[in-house]
Amino acid sequence: MRHYLIILLYISGIFLFSCEEDSPFINCDECLQTEPLNATVILKLDERRNAIVPVEVYSGFLEENINFASFRFGSPQAEIQLPLNSLYTITATYTYEGRTYTAVDTAYPRVKFSEDQCDDPCYYVYDNVADLRIKYPD
Repeated sequence: MRHYLIILLYISGIFLFSCEEDSPFINCDECLQTEPLNATVILKLDERRNAIVPVEVYSGFLEENINFASFRFGSPQAEIQLPLNSLYTITATYTYEGRTYTAVDTAYPRVKFSEDQCDDPCYYVYDNVADLRIKYPD
């Protein structure tokens, strides 16, 4: 009997966390009543540097070198609008003590429709955060 319980818990965990797309958890505060054409992509930038940070958005993988857009931000968090259902590689370049560091992350903004997880049926955009903070140097 004990083995069946362990197997049941294991299978339940697989179903809950196997695919990011099918995640049962959505933030109802971020739900939209109409299906969006674009997504707000949140860029987390390094807050320890008080400078304007150049940000490059590439369509696809960085190796493909297809520049989609360029921005400059001076705050620790920024938002940009990007079309849905495409992979974007985003870079932020920092200069610290005469050395240049580039942070790289990807975003693949997609939309999901939920009929029953919030008070009203709504659309939810996910995979729309790029963490471009410097982990090194301290």
